Amino acid sequence: MALFVGVAQIKAATCDPGQLVSCLDPIVNGTPPPSKCCSKLKEQKSCLCRYIKDPNLGRYVKSPGAKKAKSMFSEKFIRPLVV
Repeated sequence: MALFVGVAQIKAATCDPGQLVSCLDPIVNGTPPPSKCCSKLKEQKSCLCRYIKDPNLGRYVKSPGAKKAKSMFSEKFIRPLVV
């Protein structure tokens, strides 16, 4: 059981932009972000700087839709994510 918990912790710390697919519609279309998007962003908070610097991902992270979506999150969570 302890091994399983350790594996789950490692997986949560892995940067995988594919896990943020639930955030794509809010970023592209301006729809409210679902709770799954919020929880995945929290899990990958330490990865966001890498995503911003990536030429393929940065355009989404810095887009007006992303800024609108992040305004729907709590100020406490979003402050470190401001681009």
